[in-house]
Amino acid sequence: MLLSQEVIRMDAKAEKIALFRYGLIAPLVLEALPRGELTRRAEEIAARQYDIPASKRTSISVDTRRSSPT
Repeated sequence: MLLSQEVIRMDAKAEKIALFRYGLIAPLVLEALPRGELTRRAEEIAARQYDIPASKRTSISVDTRRSSPT
């Protein structure tokens, strides 16, 4: 029996949001960080202003990155 492969395509909005989120977390997960460095970097990222796709908000919180997306 052959299983069909489903191609999942994101619409442009979803792709922009996904790339934005990846850009936030990539510096936190791409390398092993010494104790305390993860928190320091997360706070540094949260202190910046952003042009968040599909949102009027311009900032994020450390807790935003820790919670799962909705």
